[in-house]
Amino acid sequence: MIRRYNFLAGLGLFSAFAASFAVPVSQSLFPTTVGSTWTIRSVVTGMSTPIDMQITIVRAKNPTPHQVVLRYMKGDKEFQEETYLVTASEVARMRSGPGGSGKITPPLPVIKYPATVGKSWKWAGSITQPTSSGGSQTVQGNATIKIAAFEAVKTTMGSIKAYKVDLNLVVTAGGQSATIVNSYWYAPNIGMIKQAASFGNGTSIEGTVTSYKIK
Repeated sequence: MIRRYNFLAGLGLFSAFAASFAVPVSQSLFPTTVGSTWTIRSVVTGMSTPIDMQITIVRAKNPTPHQVVLRYMKGDKEFQEETYLVTASEVARMRSGPGGSGKITPPLPVIKYPATVGKSWKWAGSITQPTSSGGSQTVQGNATIKIAAFEAVKTTMGSIKAYKVDLNLVVTAGGQSATIVNSYWYAPNIGMIKQAASFGNGTSIEGTVTSYKIK
């Protein structure tokens, strides 16, 4: 059986950020600076809650790749940590879930530069998550990712132009499969400002940024 809660934590909850270094300003979709923060008002299957996100670690190499660690908080409690492998040409998710306990092999590219409408790419690999019994579960995944539009997004701070990225992921384990559909909006020099997702089991997520501070 596919463990739904691990996939929700590891594959979709307000994730996927891009990089700023070695990228033209017009293409910079997320500044990789420790201390940068975002607050998103999320609605998960009808229930609204604020989620705070902060870059806590950047393991930098010269030249790239860099590893960027992003922490997710609900109030004073951390519920997810994600690590991204960032280069001048792409941003790929390496780890996710509580404490960054889930591993994605190879890392899943969520942004590819230059960002142009209509650009698409594919991913195939495995996702390993811990189980409640102390072991681990590995499933196979295939994804199609596309930059679908560059459009205005309404926020409490006004309208912000952003790239809309659609990610369709199918995961398979034990003869069962699940489809996870995500759309992310990335604004130049700000980062992710909106996400909408559905998980095929009645669970849906939608959220829009209410504030941010870029260091």
